Amino acid sequence: MALQVKTNSERLMFSTVRLEVGNQIGTGFFYRLDTERKSIIVISNRHLAENVSSLENLDYSKTTIEQQTSFEIRTVSIPKIPISQKITWYLHPTVDLAFFDLTSILPDISNKGICWLEHKFIPSQQMLENLTAIENVLMVGYPQGLYDVSNNFPIFRTGITASHPAIDFNGEKKGMLDMACLQGSSGSPVLIVNEGSYVDKTNGQIIKSDRVIFLGIENSSPSTKTPAYVLANNNLYPVQGLYTEQYLNLGWYIKSSEILGFDTIIKNLGL
Repeated sequence: MALQVKTNSERLMFSTVRLEVGNQIGTGFFYRLDTERKSIIVISNRHLAENVSSLENLDYSKTTIEQQTSFEIRTVSIPKIPISQKITWYLHPTVDLAFFDLTSILPDISNKGICWLEHKFIPSQQMLENLTAIENVLMVGYPQGLYDVSNNFPIFRTGITASHPAIDFNGEKKGMLDMACLQGSSGSPVLIVNEGSYVDKTNGQIIKSDRVIFLGIENSSPSTKTPAYVLANNNLYPVQGLYTEQYLNLGWYIKSSEILGFDTIIKNLGL
């Protein structure tokens, strides 16, 4: 039986792709540009495009990079559109974001029943200030590369905001999530999705309407390192340079407004 796609959460099932770049797996999502051509791009993290394991290794002197990239698009009517080729990634000049032009690969992709995010879902600062410190959030992606292989669908994760969405954490355009953000989730869109109703912060009234707010893009998880020890002669000795890394079930997201940093690149490309 074909799925009857009627809600925003169901539409989001068709909004992402599981990206394989080199030895890394991550998440990309469809984004329709607010330009005359309405081109559709795929946005993910710069560290995935550069195929580096640490954000410290990002090379911000680069503006583009060509990488063998593999993914399968899932549409409402087509379970799999496989793509594997060398793709030109365009790199954000200041933050861990990158994109490639999907319409150059599939010119008629907008007619194939995918779901995309776009500028109207990016909240203004005033909209963020109308949110509370603790908001329920949804993330769509491929934690540890996991997904519904048979149906080619992503996995939904839920959590809450761990910092107020209106505040720039440590003065940077990012926020923190109380959510287990595993490898493979990098590039996942982070959203507030209310279906049917939500509460207005200003007066406490219930607004009978759907709401989708695109908060940002997950890109990393804070962790702590514990020295590893070896048992010898009934004593524990630390092993020099060897640590066990423990993630804190928290995650960082880059604010969606940073996508606007691609505007010059997009204009120059004529997308």
